[in-house]
Amino acid sequence: MKKLYPHFRRTWAFVNFYQKHLTFQGRLIIISIPTFLIFGGNTDRTIFYYLFSISLALITISFISTIRQTFKIELKREISPFIAVGKTLHYQVTLTNKSKKPSDNLYFTEIAEDPRPTLKELLNTPEENEEKRNKFDRKLGYYRWKWLTNLKQNFTPNEFIVPKLMPDETKKITVNINPNHRGIIALQGYRIYTKDIFGIVKSGKTVNLPQRITVFPEIKEIEIPEIKFTYSDNQSDTENIGTVNTSTDFHALREYIPGDLPKSISWKTYARTDKLYTIDYKAESESGFSLFVDIYSPLYFSEDIEKSISYAASFIVKAKKEGLRLDTIFTALETISGREEDFEILRKFAAIIPENDELLEKNVQFIIKNSIDTKGIIVILSKNDPIRNHFTEKLKESGLNVKTLVAE
Repeated sequence: MKKLYPHFRRTWAFVNFYQKHLTFQGRLIIISIPTFLIFGGNTDRTIFYYLFSISLALITISFISTIRQTFKIELKREISPFIAVGKTLHYQVTLTNKSKKPSDNLYFTEIAEDPRPTLKELLNTPEENEEKRNKFDRKLGYYRWKWLTNLKQNFTPNEFIVPKLMPDETKKITVNINPNHRGIIALQGYRIYTKDIFGIVKSGKTVNLPQRITVFPEIKEIEIPEIKFTYSDNQSDTENIGTVNTSTDFHALREYIPGDLPKSISWKTYARTDKLYTIDYKAESESGFSLFVDIYSPLYFSEDIEKSISYAASFIVKAKKEGLRLDTIFTALETISGREEDFEILRKFAAIIPENDELLEKNVQFIIKNSIDTKGIIVILSKNDPIRNHFTEKLKESGLNVKTLVAE
């Protein structure tokens, strides 16, 4: 795999070059020309000879027809720097014709930063379910390379038609990006190009206009379940976490004011003094919950972990709307304050990198230490397995009130 790495890079650059300068039809003709040449290169006028001649003529005419086509288009994006998985990011692009001639038959596409993985990333980042591939494919590493490249790009560029622009005319078009997964979409710039009369060659220019878009986890509509906490002595208690309960302590007596609730009147004091007094309670909020998010996987990217993070993000957004007080959110040894705005929590979730499974049990004491003063801990797991079951048992043995949820 290490020896093939330079070839992978060159092959990607070669394919990218042809995709940038040729349409699908153009690439098909270019690939076909050597075949036509092999079978039709003799003096016998076979069908392959005619196909070779026609294909070569089409390519030549197409390239010549685009040489003198010039244009000068200025572009500005009006784009949100945030989007969630499962959503389409619609944004506007402002185009201005800076040339002295009308511009027509133009197209626009976004260009991503170079998504090719480094050698270290290629060697140390196995593809999900790579063990199911045959030995030759695993040793070759091509599918791992292809998977990593697509993973780093995080979106598929689309082609959009630019409307006809007169000199100094400005128009806006609406374009879109669909993120593939949580993380970052890194835009390097854009490409404006025209096509020849046969729709074979693309001729244009690439302009650098870097921009980064943060992709939040997918937010789904979920129901907040009734929480049944399990205690260390195997007893249980049920609490609906959809509301925040408060405890009340006696604070002082004050004279009755019309409108005070009858249940707040001190009837014993009334019996002694023959005057109405109201008990003034001092409300004291109970401690909130902790939330543990399972981000443990030996893989750099895992569908199970993405599902866990998405479920946790959806849980937080929904639970906070319903009044749940979250004190601390655990992601490995990192903690996030549950009192932060949803936006900030989601932004931090977008940057989460999975930790190795081996660290799960090592982090138990850190989680216990920082959850002692909470009402309980809600554990969101990516799946059920011996490692995760042992982890939750350790939490229960510490005396914490634990509720386990498995991401759906």
